[in-house]
Order: sequence, then C-alpha cells, then structure tokens
Amino acid sequence: MKRKRYVISGIGLATPAGCSFEALYHNFYEGKQLFQSSKIFADESQLYPVSRVDDQMLDHGLSIRQLKKLDRFTILSLAATRRALEDADIDVNSEACKGIGIVVGNCTAGWKYVEPMMYQLYTEGMEAINSYVATAWFPAAPQGEASILYGLGGYSKTVSADRLSSGLALAQSLKVLDSGHVDLMLAGGAESPFSSLVYNAFLQSERLSPSGKYQPFSNNADGSLLGEGAVFLAVEAIDRAGDRGIKPHAEILAVSHGTSLADAMYNCLRNAGLTAEAVDYIVLDAAGDLALDEAEYAAIAEVFAANPQICISAPKSFYGELLGANVAASIAIGCLSLEKQIVFPTAGTSNTIKSSPVGKHIVERPEPTVLHHVLINSRDSQGSPIAVLLGKVC
Repeated sequence: MKRKRYVISGIGLATPAGCSFEALYHNFYEGKQLFQSSKIFADESQLYPVSRVDDQMLDHGLSIRQLKKLDRFTILSLAATRRALEDADIDVNSEACKGIGIVVGNCTAGWKYVEPMMYQLYTEGMEAINSYVATAWFPAAPQGEASILYGLGGYSKTVSADRLSSGLALAQSLKVLDSGHVDLMLAGGAESPFSSLVYNAFLQSERLSPSGKYQPFSNNADGSLLGEGAVFLAVEAIDRAGDRGIKPHAEILAVSHGTSLADAMYNCLRNAGLTAEAVDYIVLDAAGDLALDEAEYAAIAEVFAANPQICISAPKSFYGELLGANVAASIAIGCLSLEKQIVFPTAGTSNTIKSSPVGKHIVERPEPTVLHHVLINSRDSQGSPIAVLLGKVC
C-alpha cells in the first residue's frame, strides 16, 4: 500500500525567538540571546533567567473580555493557531474550519491563572475567585478554546508527555489524517511555566541550570533554562495542499519512536526509505547536561558514521526549553532552514562547544548549506526519544 504523503502547509509561532518566520530568521541570524531576568516568587527578590514572548508581537485577535478568562498558555496557543490557519490560507471565519481537527501538546497547564486565586480562596473565601478558574488551568483549555473560537469541527485532543508532547501530537494528527475523517490537522504545543508552583517544581527536579546559563555541548553544561511559547503546524495531504495552490513549508517524511535515540533515528530513516547519507542537517535535542549531550553525540556518530558532511546545531540554545512545545518549535526551525537553505548556530563559540564526533557542529554564525532533508531529535526527561524527518518540497 502506497504511503500517504503529508506536508506542513502553515506554521503559527508565538515564541521568544519571534512570532513570524521573519523575526525567527532575524533573531537566529543575529545570534540574539533571548533570556531575561524575571521575578518568579512574590516573597523573594531573586531573579531567574527565562525567555518570554514579546506581547507586542502577539496577534491573537482576542477582546479584553476574552483575555480575562484565559491563562497565558491558552492566549499563546490562540495566537499561534490563528497564524497557522492564516499561513495555510484558511479563513478562520469560514465553513472550511469544520473539517479541521486539533491536537495540542501541553504539560504544565494554566497555573499562572489559578495560583493567585487559590491564595484568595483560602484567605477570603469562595466569593473572591471567578468561575473561569475551573477551565483556565486545564491542560486541554487551548484545544477547547481554539475549537470554539474558530469553529473547528474535527478530531480534538490534548497530549501531556513532557518534552515529547507536541511530537506525539503530530504523530496522532497523522493517524487522524490517515483515517480520512478530517481535511487538515493543527498539531503543536504550548507552555507558559512561570507560576511559582510550576517553576519551583522544575527547580526541585534539578533540571534547570544552577549557573543560570543554558550551554549545551559545552564542558560547562549544567542544565537548561525554561521558555514559554506556542507553535502549531497546519498539516494536510500533499495533493490537497497542491489543489489549494499552497506552497508547503516541508513534507513530513517520518515521525518515529525507539528504545534509544539511535533507534528512533534509525526507524525514522527506515520509515522514510532514506539512507543516512541523505540527511543534511540535524536539529539537536541539546539537553544541556554533560552526560545527555554526550549520549546524543554518540547516537549521531552511530547512525551517521557514513555521512561526514552532515551539519548539526541547536538554535533552541538561544531561547531554552519550551517543554510541550519543544518538538513543534524544532520542526519550525527545520522548516525555516529548508526554506532559507541555511543552518542556524548553537549559542557559544568554537572554543566552548565540543566538536561533534561526526559531521560539523555549526556554532556562532549561521552557515548557508544545501539542504534537502532535516532530522529533528527530542527526548523527554526519562530519555524516551522521538525523531521527525522533514523533506524539502520541490
């Protein structure tokens, strides 16, 4: 049976690196560090490095009344889903939305909205909180709000799976498209993990850098930094996109799991029917942990030993971990690289970033490169991997 072909026909961004491809390109090209010192805990003066979305760049189209009932992760989601639909040339007010589904990746929910009201609940009583507390915190809030706002009538689901959430959302979306029950799927993720409760949980997990620096593949790597953001992909059959006159950002050649990162990458190549030599660029998982970064290097050396020309880099080093939106953000970077025929760098210098055992790790400055196939790596906090392979649409 011939495998169905699917493409990314629209991309919606609400990230610290930009809310458009143009902004994303500019920030990565300029190598701008996007972390800022922020106060997280009301009862202490210490500031923590995080990356935030510029509100002035958000185009969510929401009224003040609507904003009052939504947590920030949902607001970011609605801005990104709106932009993904528009980029795919879908009128958000049209009947076409009835044939569209959505799968959202999220794992920290809307505690920024709820926490202040919990204090009021215990100090002032039930009358002090509003009724939207019941829905604003819910991980599935973006899924529901987008479905209502845009009249999405297709399959609708939320996935909570740590840093793999939006990757699994994409995998689920492809299965739904295979069923023929929808015309187009919105797949992506959203997070805004800066409530006291959520941020403290990450501090206690010891996954965040105690030095306040996210420097993957460096000898000084000691953890990651958190960012907020939402990224959504409009995914549809390549024939349908062609019939609509859409020029896709990229073709999705494979989304694969495995018992290890190397296994996931092997499965991706096998499922796409490609050899290791065909891959031009890998967008790294870049955990920012010495052992995990070395393990990613070793997996790449195993799978791509016969491809000394391959390029690798971690542009996410400029904005940090987006958690449930992580895979979708890396896919957007892969699409941008394919369109611009350029590899964006890992933050750092050639003196601080350890050399890759195979291929070339692009550091400091972007490098123009002929790109046909891009691989995206990701792992969750337990090491479970997912790999996504994109192809340039000629």
